[in-house]
Amino acid sequence: MTRIGVSARSGGSALLAAFPPEVRAHLAATDEDHASHDVLINAGVAPKWLYLPHRNAVVSLTRSSEAGGTVEVGIVGWEGLVSAHVLLDPGATGMDAVVQIAGMVSRVDMGAMREALDGDANVRKLLHLYIGIFLTQVSQHALCNRLHSIEQRLAKWLLGVHDRIDSDELGLTHDFLSHMIGIRRSGVTVAIGALALDGLIVHSRQSITIIDREGLEARTCECYRVIAAAFRPLLERLDPDGTAPAAGIGAGA
Repeated sequence: MTRIGVSARSGGSALLAAFPPEVRAHLAATDEDHASHDVLINAGVAPKWLYLPHRNAVVSLTRSSEAGGTVEVGIVGWEGLVSAHVLLDPGATGMDAVVQIAGMVSRVDMGAMREALDGDANVRKLLHLYIGIFLTQVSQHALCNRLHSIEQRLAKWLLGVHDRIDSDELGLTHDFLSHMIGIRRSGVTVAIGALALDGLIVHSRQSITIIDREGLEARTCECYRVIAAAFRPLLERLDPDGTAPAAGIGAGA
């Protein structure tokens, strides 16, 4: 079913809900239900569509080497726009956009979004703010992947996903996690075991459940806090009255 301008407070895209009503009408977003592992944008193809995840849906942006290795460079949830940077340079993104957590996603025509960016000052300020913050996320991930332990990186990653969904259970396999974090599956399994041994999570072959959020925050590196702090100005714009769902990026930071 197609819905236009779904409110973030009913579980839709907070970014889309923050646009003026006339802009939402112009964008005529189509809501789609996507399964985990669905590819929304291919790295080598200039996208025709852009995507705004709803609450509880999470999309990963990944880059792959010629040898076949893959690593996640950023995640997008209810607060953002998948591959927003193509609004600045409408070519191939160099990144795959892969659904990490299944859910609803609003699809909009890239040309219509570019018209909204050019024609509405409020939309332009909001998108420029989001793109700048997303680049902070990408650069902090690059530092983290080079300097911090697998355990710290896994804790940061779990917290980032947890911020964007309403459940403590994350339906993710060890194999999928290894691709997202860019390490061997055996390394992920050891790190998961260490966090579970300390009572921070419980896990099975198909899912991880966070049972001690504060403990997980204490286990991660400073990168999670840096990213969370960067997102706060955007969250204040998306929810000026403080009435959005309780969980949010950096909610526990």
